[in-house]
Amino acid sequence: MQEKELIEVQYNHARVSEQVMSTYFFYKVFIKDEILSFKTLFFTFFPAWKRRFSETIIPSNNSFGYESVLNKINGTLDEYLHSIYSDEEKVLEFFSLFWFYKREETLSYFNEKIKKFPEPNNPTYDTKYETNDFVWDRDKTLDFLGNLLITIQRVSLLR
Repeated sequence: MQEKELIEVQYNHARVSEQVMSTYFFYKVFIKDEILSFKTLFFTFFPAWKRRFSETIIPSNNSFGYESVLNKINGTLDEYLHSIYSDEEKVLEFFSLFWFYKREETLSYFNEKIKKFPEPNNPTYDTKYETNDFVWDRDKTLDFLGNLLITIQRVSLLR
């Protein structure tokens, strides 16, 4: 059991890891048995407690399976995304954690944003740079997509 990190054995004592117990209780109470409402939890505390959701949902996904978690929380994620869709900052926060469950929605959202960018007419490219020419306002869309692609690459390397 030690290899699975369920029980930590030292000398004559055994104990259950707090992280394992936390993941199990979260999954059991909010996802599997739905004793407490995941929707209420999510709508009340996300994104203020985004890190805590990351620390519970990702381990639940890893321990109990992608499908078993997605099937229970998908409706709530859809409702939340619909409720914030006009607020770019909130959508980016949401996709930064839940892109794995909402791949098509993530790509569709950014596809729509990219379509709105105007096509340049007769672009000119300046090749002369001054000291501060490399400082500019960065677009959040490009930053997010860059980070997303790096994350996807890391996930596929782990498989």
